Amino acid sequence: LNVYGQREALIILDNDSMEVYMDNTSENGDLRITGSKLMDQYNQIQAYNKEYEAVLNTTRVQYESLQRNNAQPEELKALETRNNNYLIETQSKIKAFLRAQKPATIVTLYAATALDVNKDFNFLDSAIRDLKQTYPDNDDIISFAEYIGKFGSLRPGAEAPAIEQNTPDGKKLSLASLKGKYVLIDFWASWCGPCRRANPDLVATYAKFKGKKFEILGVSLDKDAAEWKAAIKADKLTWLQVSDLMYWNNAAARTYQVESIPSSFLVGPDGKIIARDLSHTELEDYLTKTLK
Repeated sequence: LNVYGQREALIILDNDSMEVYMDNTSENGDLRITGSKLMDQYNQIQAYNKEYEAVLNTTRVQYESLQRNNAQPEELKALETRNNNYLIETQSKIKAFLRAQKPATIVTLYAATALDVNKDFNFLDSAIRDLKQTYPDNDDIISFAEYIGKFGSLRPGAEAPAIEQNTPDGKKLSLASLKGKYVLIDFWASWCGPCRRANPDLVATYAKFKGKKFEILGVSLDKDAAEWKAAIKADKLTWLQVSDLMYWNNAAARTYQVESIPSSFLVGPDGKIIARDLSHTELEDYLTKTLK
C-alpha cells in the first residue's frame, strides 16, 4: 500500500478481511494492516525486527561516542558482542514463532531477511521446501529456493571451493596446497574495523596452534595493495595471505557467498568444510580437542 508516495506498508492478501490504520499526523505516524492471520504473523515479525533496530540504533550512538573519545579496543569489542548477542536472541524469537505456524506460510519468506542464511540454513531450507508445496507457482519462493540452494554447497561436510590468488609478494597460492592441515579461511580487509579488532585474537590462536597441523589463509577484500600490506605488518599477521585486490568482487569471497566481514570457514585436512564463522572461543575449543 503506497500513500501519496510518502508512506508504504506491505499487504499480504488472503481470504480474510483486513483493516488499514494510518496515523498521518507525523512523518513517522503509525501505518498498519491488521485483521488477517497472515498480516498478524507479519506484524509480529516486524515487531521483533523493530525491537532489534532500536537496540542497534542505541548501540551505534554509543559506538560513535566511544570512537570520538578514543575508547580502548576492548570497549568497542564488548559493545559489538552485546549487539551480536541481541541479534542472536531476536533471530531465535523469529524462528520459534515461525516454527509454531503450521503449515508454513508465505510470511516465512519475508522473515527470512532477518535470519542468517549460513547459520540458519537447515531451518530455512526446510521452510522453503514446505512453502514450495503450499505455493508451487510463487516466483519469489522459487527464486529464494534457488538462493538457498547456493549455500547448500557451503554446508559442513561439503568440499571447500578452490581458492587461488596472489600473496603480497605476487606469488600464486592455492587452498589445495594446504591439504592435510586444518585451515581457517579468514575473509577480512584493512579497511574493516571489526576485522582489525578481531586480529589480536587470531594472532594468539595462531601462535598457540601453528605447529600442530593448523594454518590460516587470510583472503583480503582490499583494493589497495599498499594498505593491505601495511595492515598485515601493523597487526603482526604472520600467516598466509592472498588477495586479487578486487574489493567486494574478490573471486573467492563471491564463491564463498561472503556478504559481510569478518567471515571465516574452517576446513579439515580432507579439504571439506567443518564450520563457518566460529567465534574465537569456539575455534580454540575445537582446535584444543582436535589437535592434541
